[in-house]
Amino acid sequence: MKNLSLRVKLYALSGFLLAVSLVLGGIGFWSTTAISRDYSDVTTVNMPNIENVNKMLVYLRQARIELLHVAMPDMSRELAEKSISEIDHQMSSLNETLAAYEALPMGPGEQEMINDFKAKLTKQQGYFGKAVALYRKGVDKDSPERAEMRALLVGELRDNAREVREAGDRLHVYHEKWAAENVANAESTASRGNTLSLLTLLCGFLCGAAFAYLFSNSLVKTLDHITTAISEASTQVSAAASQIASSSEELSQAATEQAASLEETAASIEEMNSMVGKNRENAKNTAGMSSDSEHTASKGREVVDQMIASMNEINRSNEQIGEIVKVINEIGNKTKVINDIVFQTKLLSFNASVEAARAGEHGKGFAVVAEEVGNLAQMSGNAAKEISGLLESSIQRVEAIVQETKAKVESGALTARQCGEILGEIVTNVSKVAVMASEISTASEEQARGVQEITKAMNQLDQVTQTNAATSEEAASAAEELSAQAGALKSLVVELHQTVAGGGEPTEVSSVGSSFEKPKAVRPVASSADKKGKVVHLKNRSTSESSPAPVAFKRASGESTPDYDDSRFKDV
Repeated sequence: MKNLSLRVKLYALSGFLLAVSLVLGGIGFWSTTAISRDYSDVTTVNMPNIENVNKMLVYLRQARIELLHVAMPDMSRELAEKSISEIDHQMSSLNETLAAYEALPMGPGEQEMINDFKAKLTKQQGYFGKAVALYRKGVDKDSPERAEMRALLVGELRDNAREVREAGDRLHVYHEKWAAENVANAESTASRGNTLSLLTLLCGFLCGAAFAYLFSNSLVKTLDHITTAISEASTQVSAAASQIASSSEELSQAATEQAASLEETAASIEEMNSMVGKNRENAKNTAGMSSDSEHTASKGREVVDQMIASMNEINRSNEQIGEIVKVINEIGNKTKVINDIVFQTKLLSFNASVEAARAGEHGKGFAVVAEEVGNLAQMSGNAAKEISGLLESSIQRVEAIVQETKAKVESGALTARQCGEILGEIVTNVSKVAVMASEISTASEEQARGVQEITKAMNQLDQVTQTNAATSEEAASAAEELSAQAGALKSLVVELHQTVAGGGEPTEVSSVGSSFEKPKAVRPVASSADKKGKVVHLKNRSTSESSPAPVAFKRASGESTPDYDDSRFKDV
C-alpha cells in the first residue's frame, strides 16, 4: 500500500466503487429482465389467451341460446332467421378469436390441447349447421324435421357443447397455471435480486469503507509529513535569503568604497603622469643645455656658470623624481588597499556561494552570480598584483637613476670648481652629462608608458568595481524576491495543511526548527573618516564573525526532507 502512488490508489478506489456499481447494475438488469420476461408472458400470452378462451365459450353459448330460440315452437319465421343470422355472427366471431389465440406463442403441451378444442369445436359447428338445415326443411312445428332438430339440441349438441366447455376449461386452467408459474418465477427472481443486491451493497460498503479509511489515513499522513517538511524548508529558505540579502548589502557597500578609492587613485596617477611629463621635458632641456655647454666650452667661466645652472636644474629634477618616488609609494599603499578590497570581495563571494548552496534549488541562479563576483574579484587581484609589480620596478629604476644622477651631478660640480684649471676636461664632462640627460629622458618616457598602463588598469578596476556594485544590488533584490517567495510558499503550506487537517481558521504548521542561525549584524565598512590621506582603508573583518554555513537542512520531524523524486510525490 505504501509503495503505490496516489494515482494508483485513486484508480483502485474508483475502480472498486465502479465494480460494485457495475455488479449492482448487473444484478438489477438481470433481475429486471427476468421479471419483465415473466410478466411479459403473463400480459402478452396468458391473459389474452384466457380472455380468448372465455370469449369463444361465450360466443358458443350465445349461439346455442339463439339456436334454442329457433327451435321454440311459437317462434316466427322472421325471428328464427334473425336468430340464425346471429348464430352465424357468433360463429364468425368465434373463428376470429380462435385465430387470435393461435397467433400467440404456445407453451409445452398446449398445441395438443388446442387441437382437441378445435376438433370438438368443429364438431359443435357441424351440429349447428345440421340443426339449422333441419329447421329450414320442416314446414311446421310438428314436422319430423323439427322434432329431429329438438332431439339434436338436447342430445348430441348438448353433449358436444359440454365437451367443448371442458376443453376450454382445460385451456383456461393451463394458462392460469402458466401465469401463476411466471408470477412465482418473477417474485423469486426479484427476491434473489434483492438479496444479491443487499449482499453486494453490504460487502461493497464494508470493503469500500475499509479501503477508504486506509487510503485516506495514508494520504493524510503523507500530506501532513510533506506540509511539515515544506514548511520547515520554506523557513530555512527565508533565513538563507535574509543572510544573502545582508551579505549582498555588505558587498554593495564595499564595492562603493572601492569605487571611491579607485577614483582617488586614478586622480593621483593623473598627477603623477603630469609630473613624469615635466620630468621628461626637463631631461630634454638638460640635454640641450649640455649640447650648448659643449659648443661654448671655449667661453670658459660663462660655460662653467651655465653648467652650474644646468646642474642646479638637474638637482631640482632629482627632487621632482624624489616626489615621483613618494607618489609611487602612495600608489603602492593604495594597491595594498585594493588587494584588501579584493580579499573582502572574494570573501563575500564565498559567503554568497555558501548561502546559495544552502538555499538549494532556489539558489542556483544566485550561485552563478556569486561565482561571477568571485571571478571579478580574482581579476581585480591580478590587476592589483600587476600594478604592484610595475610600481616596484619603477621605484627601483627611478631610485637607481636618482642615485646615478646625484653622483654625476657631484662629479659635474667638482669639474665646475676645477673648470678654471682644466677647461679642456669640460667638453668631456659635458658629453657625459648629455648622455645622462638622454638616459633620464628615456627613463621618463618609460615611466610615462608605465603610468599609462597603470591608468588603463585603474579604469578596468573601476569598471569591475561598478559591475560588482550592480551585481550586489541585483543579488540583494533577488534575495528579497526569494524571501517573498518563501513567505508565499509558507502561506500555501498553511492552506494545504488546513485542507488536509480541516478546520475553519488557518493554523501554523508545526516546524521542528530551522538549521539556520539568525543573520548576525553586518559590521559596517569604513566610512570616509577612516581614510588616510587620499586612500580609503577598509577594516579587516574576521571570518569567524560569519554565520556557520550548514551543508544541508536539518531533518524535519525526525525524517529527512523528501526529495523531488520521492515516491510519495508520484502522480500527485
